[in-house]
Amino acid sequence: AKPKPMPGKIWQDYIQIDGASLYARRNTDGEGRPIVFIHASASSSYSMDRTMAPFIGKRPVLAIDLPGNGESDNPMGATVTVEAQANYLAQAIKAAGYDEVDIFGYWGGCTVAVETAIQNPALVKHLALPTLMVIDDVTRDDYLANYTPTIEFEEFGAHLIKVWNMERDQELFSPWFKRKKDHISRYGEPNIAPDAIHRRTVDLFKCLDIYQGAYAAHFRYPILGKLPQVR
Repeated sequence: AKPKPMPGKIWQDYIQIDGASLYARRNTDGEGRPIVFIHASASSSYSMDRTMAPFIGKRPVLAIDLPGNGESDNPMGATVTVEAQANYLAQAIKAAGYDEVDIFGYWGGCTVAVETAIQNPALVKHLALPTLMVIDDVTRDDYLANYTPTIEFEEFGAHLIKVWNMERDQELFSPWFKRKKDHISRYGEPNIAPDAIHRRTVDLFKCLDIYQGAYAAHFRYPILGKLPQVR
């Protein structure tokens, strides 16, 4: 059964696409062109609630767990590409009933936003990319080597503590694995409330099988070569 919209609130939905179900959070109170919010790597649509909330009643809003993240199926398999993520996201947007949208991307979600616009120029009218990653080759290789360590399950739960601290330090340092004064994050007020870090920790474990591949795909995406292709 389709869920009934909840006025004034973000409500949950599942969107059926090519051989999979993608989990969505949305509100349809507002009028005008919908805004689609794309979460960061190894995250979920829950992370977009704070950004979506101010638009409730003004514009329709939609955030979807990317394939293999959160509560979404993974029709991609083990190989993650930005192109595949964008393809499935566009399918979900259209299945949600929209033929024109604006897109807001967050960190790794910015690359998916750009690729979605390139693949679907008639669908995507505007992009908002406040945390677009433009990194040189040396930085990219550093990130590929250190940003996504392998998480080994340990009998007494040390893997939980490791991921919790990784997620916390992403809010405090840039990049998170360089925990020094020169790398203190300048991207605004860090959100290190325990419930926020808990949610992010759970999100990473939900996509543990593809989290390294997802980050790698976003780091490797040739953003400077792609941006000129966006209308």
